[in-house]
Amino acid sequence: MVIKPINIQIRCPTRIDFTGGFTDVLPFRATHRVSHINAAIDLPVTVSLNVRADRIIHIEDRQDGLTKEYPSIAEVEEKYALIKAALDDFSVKEGLNVVIDSRAPRGAGLGTSGALSVGLTAALTLLNKGNLPQKSTEIAVRAVQIEHKSGVLGGLQDQFAAATGGLNTFRFYKSEYSINPIVFSAKQIRGLEQHLFIIYPGGKRKSTDLVTSVMDEFRKGKKEVEWALMDLNLLADDVGKALQELDLQKLSNLLSKVREAQLKLNHRLADDNNRKVIKALQRAGINGVKLLGGGGSRSCLLVLCTHASEYKTVRSITQAHRARIIPVHFSRKGMIINNKK
Repeated sequence: MVIKPINIQIRCPTRIDFTGGFTDVLPFRATHRVSHINAAIDLPVTVSLNVRADRIIHIEDRQDGLTKEYPSIAEVEEKYALIKAALDDFSVKEGLNVVIDSRAPRGAGLGTSGALSVGLTAALTLLNKGNLPQKSTEIAVRAVQIEHKSGVLGGLQDQFAAATGGLNTFRFYKSEYSINPIVFSAKQIRGLEQHLFIIYPGGKRKSTDLVTSVMDEFRKGKKEVEWALMDLNLLADDVGKALQELDLQKLSNLLSKVREAQLKLNHRLADDNNRKVIKALQRAGINGVKLLGGGGSRSCLLVLCTHASEYKTVRSITQAHRARIIPVHFSRKGMIINNKK
């Protein structure tokens, strides 16, 4: 007999991506075999579930400092559409305390929505069945489906990073997928981490609007958008090779090309502040900078320094633009389970 856990906690890493977003989204993924290279990072999203004696859905959002109670799932408001979609998908009957938290800033291009959907899916699977499938990718696939039901139009890379962890090349085509880990020693990982920075401008943005806009243009046959998507996809193999070889100069040049392709998709992918930061970095000779995730207003930037002498410059430019630096620490593990019977 399977004993179902009563108190469940799931921690899922967020991610940085080296090849941009969008290409793993339908309909582009339906007509092209796409590659994405990303690394899970140790800024986790945490989901905790606790079964209640009543039928109330109690939601606590610790990052935003909000607590809400709803008499039923049907009454959960739009702000928590992802939680509502997950509870509906699992046909939850009992009352639940749902606690969500994130060490990564949400709505900043770090894949927090994907990590949250994986955490919810894993936690509810445990509650429903008492165990998880052997393949963590099954959780990722269902998490994507739940996100779509909640009204989020997105791809697959965030959920796969949250479920599997590590530094990987993900390949997607329609509903097919494969995972090719990029393996480094602990010393090599520490060295690479020291050359990478996340610049966080503060605030939030909703990537779904931009994804919808870009995919609408692709459906309409806008050639500039199609070519930019194809450029992003074609760059992925070269990015993966440069990473595998730890060729920082080559990787820096490729990240610059990724950024150029990103900016051709939609002018809103970078706001004025991010454009100013990028130009300041370029003037200082630092070209390895790209928008994280789907970009957009207030999105984070990923910066690669090829030399230690550039670290101080990055910090100075970040401070001058009233942003802050988030250090990069890779997460070898995907979702981590902590539950009590």
